[in-house]
Amino acid sequence: MITQVKIPIVAREEVRILPEFAYSLYGEWMRLLEPDQADKLHEQRLLNQYLNLTGRNSAQLTVNLLTDEVAEWMIPVFQKKHDYFLTKFGCELTAGEPQIHAFGEDTIVKPFLTTQKVQNHIILHFLTPTTFKSGGRYAVFPTPELILHSAATKWNTLNFSVSAEDQEAINLMEKSTVITSYRLSSAYYGIKETRIQSFTGNLTLSIRAPEPVIRLFDMLLNGLKFTGLGIKTSLGMGGIDTAVIR
Repeated sequence: MITQVKIPIVAREEVRILPEFAYSLYGEWMRLLEPDQADKLHEQRLLNQYLNLTGRNSAQLTVNLLTDEVAEWMIPVFQKKHDYFLTKFGCELTAGEPQIHAFGEDTIVKPFLTTQKVQNHIILHFLTPTTFKSGGRYAVFPTPELILHSAATKWNTLNFSVSAEDQEAINLMEKSTVITSYRLSSAYYGIKETRIQSFTGNLTLSIRAPEPVIRLFDMLLNGLKFTGLGIKTSLGMGGIDTAVIR
């Protein structure tokens, strides 16, 4: 079961909310948890979260809690904590009431196994700076291989009954997928003293392959709304939304 929490965030009128504020929020949550909970959460990366800006001083915080245990730890934090002072940025954020939704396999997996129509073209919206580590460097432009490899790896952390461990199918999916359009901008994401090279925007992935491979493609890419994409997804990077071309 995945629990998705959406929380409206506002700051004072003169404060411009940045995507990097999500990293500071993560640090605040770690201090509010029991030490053993914080350690497990940090080591096993059992959540991903990001800030989607809705205005200069407003945003929507999305947090995906990837196990029931983590949901039990984190939801009380969200329900009790309404103000966060971000020392690094010298500002205070006010959090509204959390909206909580639970998603199981019936919602995330089964539609892509049983639906009659498959989707050959999927648009990825990179809502926050996104990147991959490739060859010891940050990728400043995505490729189908980087996207699909990350999507499969993250999917397999969810412990659903349907996995993405068939390497032959993964290889065929990667070879059969191309980027057919994109509108991307380079970006940086600040963590501590590091500015991580990344990108935002959107692109369309298209696939021509046997139907079972396309169904896998559809399932993995739509799963990114819950898992995030690329590196540092627990710290505010890699927030994803998807759409299909009809």
